[in-house]
Amino acid sequence: MTIIAGLMPTYVLAFRNRGFTHYAEHEFDRAIADYDVAIRLDPKNIPAYNDRGNIYQAKGDVDRAIADFSEAIRLNPSFAPPYGNRCLAYYAKGDFDRAIANCNKAIQLNPNYVPAYLNRGLPRQGNNDRAIADYVDVIRQKPLVTAYDDRSIAYFTKGD
Repeated sequence: MTIIAGLMPTYVLAFRNRGFTHYAEHEFDRAIADYDVAIRLDPKNIPAYNDRGNIYQAKGDVDRAIADFSEAIRLNPSFAPPYGNRCLAYYAKGDFDRAIANCNKAIQLNPNYVPAYLNRGLPRQGNNDRAIADYVDVIRQKPLVTAYDDRSIAYFTKGD
């Protein structure tokens, strides 16, 4: 990726891909720098805002994550992933109502978007039956280990 980015300094996808590689290697500042370039080259690049928001979230900079997810949503209000990701950011801030509202919107836009059900279960842990229902929906659509783990925690917390 570095060679392509050097040879083609306006090739947005090269910067996004290299940024994703840095993110996967937990080199968050380098990843953000590449996404900054991608966004500067293409200010309407929705996946770049969404991905950079995920990196800010991983760094613990929740407010910047929310800002990037919100920009992705502003650019395309019909794209479900930024809503699902913003759900997690609001959850991290303890704003469960906004977290649930964002996951609800993601599910409304794409009922098959499994991460939104999984994410929505987290702020619903206070209402274990609703959290369990979300995890069951995930397991039906795509049996993820995380969903089984989270469902077992919800059952345990509920006393079942």
